[in-house]
Amino acid sequence: LWIIALKHYIKLSGDLEFLRKIKPNLEKCLSFLKSREDKDGFLISQKGETWMDTLGREGKNIEIQSFYIEALKSSSYLFDLLGEKSKSRKFKESSLKLKRNLKKFWDKEEKFYVDNLDKKIKTCNVIFPLFFDLFTNPKDVFRKLESEEFTSKFGIRSISKKESLYEPSSYHTGSVWAWITGLMAGCEFKFDRIKKGLEYLSILNDFLGKRCIGAIPEAWNSETGDTLLLKPRGYEESSLSQAWNYASIIRVIDECLLGLEIDVNKDIFIARPSLPKGCRILRRKIIRDDIVDLIFERKGNKINFKYS
Repeated sequence: LWIIALKHYIKLSGDLEFLRKIKPNLEKCLSFLKSREDKDGFLISQKGETWMDTLGREGKNIEIQSFYIEALKSSSYLFDLLGEKSKSRKFKESSLKLKRNLKKFWDKEEKFYVDNLDKKIKTCNVIFPLFFDLFTNPKDVFRKLESEEFTSKFGIRSISKKESLYEPSSYHTGSVWAWITGLMAGCEFKFDRIKKGLEYLSILNDFLGKRCIGAIPEAWNSETGDTLLLKPRGYEESSLSQAWNYASIIRVIDECLLGLEIDVNKDIFIARPSLPKGCRILRRKIIRDDIVDLIFERKGNKINFKYS
């Protein structure tokens, strides 16, 4: 995730001096990741290393492979900027190999991707390869995620309602997480499913400020919306506020709803907005050393865009 974040920073800032300075850290990070690969290029996780740290997930987890593919693509981009073309090609080829092998997670009977190659359960982690555009058959994935099996009126369940582990108040096996529901909205926008995307965002808006001014809670019961959750040591209140809730929503707005693709190193500024009729969005971004105000507005079938 650090490598992915580094790419985003460099694309928006053009800070190549920092990239050259931080290059040894990037190489150390990639070396460590390489040491965790198997013959198919999959990353092997140990207990407690994934975001679902209470479950002790080991082996090949689908969201970790998604992060790794994106990290390899990001590394290819960064080494290209550094003028190291052979390394850039190597990381690009590795990302393509791993993307092809992701089909091993596909469950033909369920028409869905499993969470782990050894423990074939269905979880919300399928959202990550969907967000990073790694699927060739997203319709089946959307159909199941949008169904009652995963979606309640309070958001996306962390695990399928049909799994034996499911408990709506359980921290990682049934509750709704704000950042996951936000990313689900992003996936909907990416595939031009605007109405569904807004439905998921409106759920988060309903929770905004409920327990802390200007904040969205970490997670809540998928059946009741209660923030008292079952964790390994018993029932505890979920966090009042978490940074990744807002980080995911910012990415959803910028990359998915507004379709922004900005790269100051290559003089690229692209916007592919997916806005509902009557929608007006004001967005302020730092691009290189400038603060830029963007205005998007849809009137009927026409979208107006201004910047200053």
